[in-house]
Amino acid sequence: MPVNKSPMINTYGGISSPYHEELWKLNFQHLSGERSHKSRPTFSITKEFILRFNQTQNSKEKEELLELARKIILRYKRKLGLKTLGSGKHAHLPAAWIEVIYLAQCKGEIQDEALNMLYASLDHASFDYDHLPALFFVAESVLYRLCCDASLKTYLYSVEIKLVKIGYLVFLRLFIFFLHGHLESFKQHLLRLQPYLYALSFSGASYHKYPSIFSNVQFILKASEIIGKRELRSESIFSPVENKKRHENTDSDMGGYEINHLLWHCVAAWSCVQNNSPQLNNVLEHLIFHKTQLQKKCWLDSVLALLVLGEAAKLNMACLKALMDIVRDFVSSIMSVQNQGESCEVDDFSWAWNVVYIYTVILAEICLYAATSDLRKTALIGFCQCKSSRKNILRLDKSVPPELKEASILSLLEYFSSKMSENCK
Repeated sequence: MPVNKSPMINTYGGISSPYHEELWKLNFQHLSGERSHKSRPTFSITKEFILRFNQTQNSKEKEELLELARKIILRYKRKLGLKTLGSGKHAHLPAAWIEVIYLAQCKGEIQDEALNMLYASLDHASFDYDHLPALFFVAESVLYRLCCDASLKTYLYSVEIKLVKIGYLVFLRLFIFFLHGHLESFKQHLLRLQPYLYALSFSGASYHKYPSIFSNVQFILKASEIIGKRELRSESIFSPVENKKRHENTDSDMGGYEINHLLWHCVAAWSCVQNNSPQLNNVLEHLIFHKTQLQKKCWLDSVLALLVLGEAAKLNMACLKALMDIVRDFVSSIMSVQNQGESCEVDDFSWAWNVVYIYTVILAEICLYAATSDLRKTALIGFCQCKSSRKNILRLDKSVPPELKEASILSLLEYFSSKMSENCK
């Protein structure tokens, strides 16, 4: 692997580099800047503690260290503000993220709990420019672990799966900060990620058996590719494309990155829902008009568009219908192209199935967390609510393939189950 300078203690308890230990201390002191300058911050998690925790053979010492680590976990939960969505006077996300990713080097239940906490925090925390140094620290730590551990195995452990999911959330946040033009002063941080990203791009064999994790890895690589290739600008670039010529330049290495109209209108729809605006229906009409912008060259925009519209769909039925209509047409179109037997490789459609996979995750969240039972029910069985839906699911007679009438969970299940065969890939 073309990776130098180990930035973390690895899964098996190897010693981190002096460079990374100093970097961690500097980050911690910087992120704890609002504390009193008279007292230096204490470091509960040190290299020595992690090595002792992972390597001791003394059962009594093991129990003592485990009890201490559990107490630290409780303190970090408070610092992450897990019960208050990252807010409150006791929460300090950047410092907590760094401490928790360091604690996650302790093997066993502490490692699992630390990674679960970090994932939950990154999933719901607000966006703040001051989070960026910590996000880059977590990104580098996760990438190192993936490149030096997961790539050497024939299958993944739960730890590597959790790390990939955390990496996805970190790079999703970095990509959104990039869209707002906030990464201009972090070029050195981006450069430090390049060797790990390069190594990760050659680790496909480790992830192909896990489609959901493979999708997350592809998102990480695509986001880093876009961020790295474009010149970072200080002004915000979160604005719609003005004309076709500018849109055609968005996939080149020249200039900044411009988002497409579909994402822009999804953000507008979400804003209308949040502010109870009467303009929502008008925005959704324009949004449907741009549904064909679910394209390969900007599939990351497509993912963001669906994520944003999915948040609006948790609160509003019209947004849910727009979301399901867009994906229904998208799935029908890519299946039609594949069925035509055109001269194209399977990899040409991997981006499309990334979009579909993330849509299923969004739809599952709507089923679980939407504001009303009608929204949750509609995401599950659709608008038609046909009595025969349950009877037809996973039917054995596949001589007449069904039409994808809507993109509810049950409709997608019925549609794709009809496509399955013994030689299906």
